[in-house]
Amino acid sequence: MTTSDHHHHHDDISNNHHSYDDANSRDAEIDSELGELETALNDIEKAMDKIESQNSNIQTKLRDLLESNKQMAKEFTDIRR
Repeated sequence: MTTSDHHHHHDDISNNHHSYDDANSRDAEIDSELGELETALNDIEKAMDKIESQNSNIQTKLRDLLESNKQMAKEFTDIRR
């Protein structure tokens, strides 16, 4: 191997090492972003569950209020007769 060949071979190895480091760095960054995304999705799911629970409570209260209003309307109708 000539001196020129030796330098070229060393540059190839060095470039491959940098490419490997860059790929590992990108993989680590992607893994980090995926972790953040998973955390955000879990937070969204918890928020949706909370909203669903609150909506259920509101619906129950509205049904109770509707029934109460129906009962009052019936009583007022009975009184007027």
